[in-house]
Amino acid sequence: MYFNIIEIVYKKFFSPSMLVSIFLFSICTHSFSKPATIILNDQKQEYFVVRKYAEYYEDKEKNKKIEDIISNVPFEIISDNKIDFTNKNINSAYWLHFYVLNNTTDLTDFIIEMYDYDINEINIYTKTKNGTFSERKSGLDLPFQTRDFEHKNICFKLPITLKDTTEVYMRLYSTTLNVFEPVIKTQEYFYAYSLKEYVLLGVFYGFMALIILYNFISFLILRIRYYIYYVIYTIGISIYLMSKNGTGFQYLWPNNPNLNVHIDTLSIAVSIIFLSFFTMEFLQI
Repeated sequence: MYFNIIEIVYKKFFSPSMLVSIFLFSICTHSFSKPATIILNDQKQEYFVVRKYAEYYEDKEKNKKIEDIISNVPFEIISDNKIDFTNKNINSAYWLHFYVLNNTTDLTDFIIEMYDYDINEINIYTKTKNGTFSERKSGLDLPFQTRDFEHKNICFKLPITLKDTTEVYMRLYSTTLNVFEPVIKTQEYFYAYSLKEYVLLGVFYGFMALIILYNFISFLILRIRYYIYYVIYTIGISIYLMSKNGTGFQYLWPNNPNLNVHIDTLSIAVSIIFLSFFTMEFLQI
């Protein structure tokens, strides 16, 4: 009797036709589901494109075009947890897909920014009114003037018509571990926080320049070698710090993106060497 009941339940719920139906239902549900729309309003000035608002696809071959992506690529929902969404596989390119609705009163010009400055390639595709996608490209591997804004972080213009929904795809590739979470901001907020950030950076690097100038003048007057060693050490540290926050690429070598690969290693090596020289000379070791 017991085995008969099991057999009946198995035939009813685990028959081949039932399993096929469950499989097809799961595929359809995934295919037609889409991330929640990011709604821009007058109360907020920045919006993080993460979690339920975006889905992703890992392009392991790094050869997919936008035409391939919009046709038959299976996107996955980003896990809804506190862990940052990163490029776990640095040999793959990652595609993000999300929707933005402009529900503000009169704002149409927004900015989408990546806080990680050292992403090698970023392509952004926004859907136009005729159904095609416009493309813009920037990143650490391209000259600085390819950017929409003169800013150390990679930023793009994101024009959105009032009461309209815009579909956006982003392709991101980086040879280092990065957080792939774009941030949408109003231009007013972007300019305000950028001004504060650059003022603080200007104060810091101005102080470093004073140290360099003071020690260089001391070397010219006193002809003591450890002053020039300290000058070279401070220059190396300054270049290293600028290479790690994007200002070096912006101000020192904007037309030579290849320098971004080795400049941090080279500058820190020079700093360590001349700090050692300074220490030995100063302590007379």
